[in-house]
Amino acid sequence: MKVTRFERADDFYQAAEPLLLAHEVENNLLMGLARALRIMEDLYRDPFFALVTDHADEPALAALMTPPHNIILSLAWTAAAADALVESLLVSHPVLSGVTAPVAVVDYFTAAWTARTGQTARVTMHERLYKIEQLQPTRPTSGHMRSMAYADLPTVVEWLARFEEEAFGTENIDRERIARGLVAWIQAGVRRYYVWEDGGELTCLVGCSGDTPNGMRIGPVYTPPHLRGRGYGTACAAAVTQALLDEGKKFVTLFTDLANPTSNHIYQVIGYTPVVDFRMIRFEPKES
Repeated sequence: MKVTRFERADDFYQAAEPLLLAHEVENNLLMGLARALRIMEDLYRDPFFALVTDHADEPALAALMTPPHNIILSLAWTAAAADALVESLLVSHPVLSGVTAPVAVVDYFTAAWTARTGQTARVTMHERLYKIEQLQPTRPTSGHMRSMAYADLPTVVEWLARFEEEAFGTENIDRERIARGLVAWIQAGVRRYYVWEDGGELTCLVGCSGDTPNGMRIGPVYTPPHLRGRGYGTACAAAVTQALLDEGKKFVTLFTDLANPTSNHIYQVIGYTPVVDFRMIRFEPKES
């Protein structure tokens, strides 16, 4: 097995595209981020791009990391490829924050990494990837979906911060960081945000990103607690999904937290179907 490192997202993407396209839906997270970084090369400091190839020089595993975030692994993998990646990372990144990937590869990589480093692993989220190709009819909900406007920025930044708090337990969130990132992503054309407006009041936020040749991913979907249960999240997610399909995307994807039965139910009601489960793993420092 050979591990090739890349300095530029574009070079990595060109080399890894055949492997990623073979399972475009399942690799949408890794693929979408790589495509975004081709446009926004300076967004992250010292990103990590690697492709593992076998004895026939065929791609066997792709990996992308934007420190301090988790390393993301492709669906396609072999034990030998994962072992080779672990050995390479031990030299260049001996301490990882975590790994995000489909269950089979994430479990193997986690076991191999913790065995070699002494770090311990903790599951931070069990996720399910869904996709949709045709929207199912939804019940009418008062209001309408529209693109985020500049005047919405303070509300959207606050809602994104609250989403981080709820979904990931993040504390002391820097809202200025969120605002800077949001504006940069939008200006680069790699993320979009939509809101649901009812009677002049903003009631829900839906983002979309992760553009791949045939698909796009929606998320986050956030409705303030006092407005939940009225169908705003379902209606806005459905409207954004349909807009993306109308633009020519063959499918739309989204991730849900398996600990949240409500979200897993409402997306299936509008036509999303399960594809594969993911896990987010956090590595803890080796005990002294």
